[in-house]
Amino acid sequence: SPMQDERRTQRHHLLREVREGLTWLWEHEVVRSILLISSYINLTRTASVLLVLDIVQQQHIPPVLYGLIVAAGGVGNLLGTALCPPVQRRIRFGTALCCALIVFVFVFPLYGFITTPLLLGAVFAGIALADSVRAVFMDSYRFAVVPDTLQGRVSSIYRLILFSVLTIGSSALGLSLEHLGVLPTVGIVWSGLLLITGFLFLSQHMRHSHKSKSHSTGL
Repeated sequence: SPMQDERRTQRHHLLREVREGLTWLWEHEVVRSILLISSYINLTRTASVLLVLDIVQQQHIPPVLYGLIVAAGGVGNLLGTALCPPVQRRIRFGTALCCALIVFVFVFPLYGFITTPLLLGAVFAGIALADSVRAVFMDSYRFAVVPDTLQGRVSSIYRLILFSVLTIGSSALGLSLEHLGVLPTVGIVWSGLLLITGFLFLSQHMRHSHKSKSHSTGL
């Protein structure tokens, strides 16, 4: 029937568009690397939230102070977002990303040792600030280099992979906190941060990349 033919055509177009998005993503090393780094950093942010909650419960910190710790993270996000426009005019993409990951590497392991609300708020805010800078730079770069005709396809695949990793990783983090505790979980996540940061510093394509539509020529 005409309706069945139309449904088959729509399914065919959908599969073709998914394939085109995946192909473009796979063939462009910098955007592929951005996806890898972004997936792990999103997981690290989730770990940050879960770790703060676990520490707050262990130390019997009042709910009001827990709310202030979370609010400090919001302030960090706002500051990071506000810093991005001037930073983008002065620092290239690869350099800014390296700086953001260095902050993660040095600040995140503090979760294994601090227990006071003030320090928890400071660490949470620092990570939120670095993550905001990282996210804005990565998204700006991705939107700049992906061809306009492929924006929807590539972005859909990109988000699908991000959320899939985050869903699976969040479950793993919960199990780790339940069975291993705070310090081992911090160590596991931090090891991944070291690997991701090392990969970034070793990748010349990432360190020397800059936004330009000429980088992307489609499929």
